[in-house]
Amino acid sequence: MFSSVGYLASTAELDAALRSFARHLTPGGVAVVEPWWSPDTFLPGYVAGDVVDVDGRTISRVSHTVRHDEGCASRMEVHYVVAEPDSGIQHFTDTHVMTLFTCEEYEHAFRAAGLSVEFVPYDQAGPGLFVGVRGADR
Repeated sequence: MFSSVGYLASTAELDAALRSFARHLTPGGVAVVEPWWSPDTFLPGYVAGDVVDVDGRTISRVSHTVRHDEGCASRMEVHYVVAEPDSGIQHFTDTHVMTLFTCEEYEHAFRAAGLSVEFVPYDQAGPGLFVGVRGADR
C-alpha cells in the first residue's frame, strides 16, 4: 500500500490502526506495514521524477519533499504533466503530508496491538517493512 500508514497524523492513530489490523487476524496471522520514511532516514529537499510514454500519451511526474510540522512530518508536492495528441497538455498538482514516525513508534504500535514485530530492511533503497505476527494467546 506504498507507505499509506504515513498519512496517519499521530501515534494514537498509528496505535489504533495496528489494533484494527490485529483484530482481523487469527492466531499466527501476519500484518505487514511498509512505513513512510522515519526522522532518521528522511532526506529533506529530495527531488524525484519519472516520464512514461504509453499509447501516444506522455506523462511526467516530478516531486519535491521537505520537512513539515516542526520536523515531525514531510510535505511532498507532486506535479504531473500529461500530454496527449488530441487534448494537448494538462498540468496537475498533488500535495501529500505524511508523518515521520520513528522505528520505536512503529514497534510500540505493533506490540501494543498484541503482535510480535520485526523490521525487514530492503536490499535496495526504500523504507523497509515491519512484519507483525499475532500470538496464540489473544
